[in-house]
Amino acid sequence: MAKAGAKKDEEATAVSIDTERESRKDREEANQGWIERDVDFVMVIVTFIATVAFQAGTNPPGGVWQEDKKVNGTDYIAGKSIMGTKSPSEYIKFMVGVTVCLAFSVIQLIVMLFNWYLKSWSIRRAILYMLMLLTITPMVVAFWSSLLALTPADLMTEIKAGFWSVIGVSLIVLPFVLLYYLTKKCL
Repeated sequence: MAKAGAKKDEEATAVSIDTERESRKDREEANQGWIERDVDFVMVIVTFIATVAFQAGTNPPGGVWQEDKKVNGTDYIAGKSIMGTKSPSEYIKFMVGVTVCLAFSVIQLIVMLFNWYLKSWSIRRAILYMLMLLTITPMVVAFWSSLLALTPADLMTEIKAGFWSVIGVSLIVLPFVLLYYLTKKCL
């Protein structure tokens, strides 16, 4: 009788191990699907961001001087940035933002192209989205610095009010969108 009980325990353990292996295999297959979709999506977005950053860096806001001039002791050299001449501090912020954006885009592309992911699926996803955030943030800085340099001073109050209004509305709407998504996913 003791042998029969031991044999049933061994069979139960074997079935349990097989079930765990199948369950793990199913989870890995499901995870493979989302990681491929996420990588494809992020690859397109990052490539677009890198293209925009490169374009903004080579064609700065306000354009470039078309000819050499000297006005009131200031040299305006053809091909040099107008924004860099008129608003040097904002131009530096703009160029740093665009350069950092381009650098993070290239890093993220390299990571995705060579599949330099960790084995854990949740850590892979976190890395993808953290790099995306690090790529987009400098773009916002570059946008804001070019806005400050190119907007006349008398219009800045309205521009800042519009900016903070958009941020406020976004922060109010975002929780509702997330709530809708979570309830839809759970049902």
